[in-house]
Amino acid sequence: MLSAMKYLFLALVLFATSCLTEDITKISESQVPNEDTVSKDETEWRLAAIQKLWNERRKMGHTPLTKFSPPGFPNADIFFKNETATTTRTLKHRFAWALVLWAITEGVPVAQRNLKAKEFAAKTNGFYMNQFGNAEKAEEFHESGDFYFESTNVYHEIIVQLKKDKSQTVKIPDYFVHSAGTGGTISSVGRYIARYGAPTKVILSDSQYSLFYDYVIGNKFTNQSGAGIWTPPGIAGIGYGYDIEPVLYGETTSLTRNVIHESMKMPDIASVAAMRILDEKGYNVGPSTSLNFLVSLYKAYQNKAKQSAIKHRLTIVTLACDPGDFYRSTYLKDEWVEKSFKKFGGVQGMECWKKLIQNSIDTGSDFVSKGLTMCPGSYKV
Repeated sequence: MLSAMKYLFLALVLFATSCLTEDITKISESQVPNEDTVSKDETEWRLAAIQKLWNERRKMGHTPLTKFSPPGFPNADIFFKNETATTTRTLKHRFAWALVLWAITEGVPVAQRNLKAKEFAAKTNGFYMNQFGNAEKAEEFHESGDFYFESTNVYHEIIVQLKKDKSQTVKIPDYFVHSAGTGGTISSVGRYIARYGAPTKVILSDSQYSLFYDYVIGNKFTNQSGAGIWTPPGIAGIGYGYDIEPVLYGETTSLTRNVIHESMKMPDIASVAAMRILDEKGYNVGPSTSLNFLVSLYKAYQNKAKQSAIKHRLTIVTLACDPGDFYRSTYLKDEWVEKSFKKFGGVQGMECWKKLIQNSIDTGSDFVSKGLTMCPGSYKV
């Protein structure tokens, strides 16, 4: 009886499979199969749209690369790749360009596209590109050689600029330091470096209560959200934890763990202090840039303290992500800092870190270990 049931089940499976089998398009006596995959109008529209994007790319040019040489680290340079020089004044300009180009070139199968169009037309009349899930696809990681349309990968652009600078002896950075919002930019840089074997180490700079550090180092929080861990205000534009979803690659983040060499956290109040210092020095940058700067400064200290094997001039490149102008009423305002960072001493805590960071810039001292023990706020585990 059992054997008969098995044969019956197998017969049903075979029957169902045969019903689903699609027939191949055959060559007939009169003609070979030959059809357009897309219409002429769609092809022309796509070419025109892509041409407009490349025209925008040429207008953008190369964003400035500004060198900061801290007196306390006479053998180190920190470069800011100033993305605030774009039309929209943020790193997102380059990212949005890449995301739109990806959406146009990749496209969507016609049947699926029509189905989605019907589903969303009444609601939004738009197209959901999912910047968090698709960032690593959008920000390509190939170099362009001398091709007319130059790569938009920010690391490629950095290399081109360093090579053209006759006063710059080190042409390849030792470290690339950046934080993660979607994770697309740092992942595209990491993939570029991995693809071409560049001797640059990629360092993720992360905020105090973000989950990205633990995701990168230990593959944590892939089944658990950051609810109850995230502590506002954090560092604007970067980090992960405010979302109720776990860290899911390809859905809630594009951060690619295996192309990042190192990760480092900094206290949020220290990043605010660094922002104040940079503002006083004429650097119009936001809090995420200040976090990047702190990690870069501490890498300079670590290399000096450990007597690193690097014999040439230590070269660290980071990104200036958005302007400080956006934060005049928040991170650059004492009243807001006092209220938002009360747990870490407010303005007093900020001033404590500010003094230590400035001393590190001037003398090459360790601002981290001193700040964690001297400044307000409990860092005991």
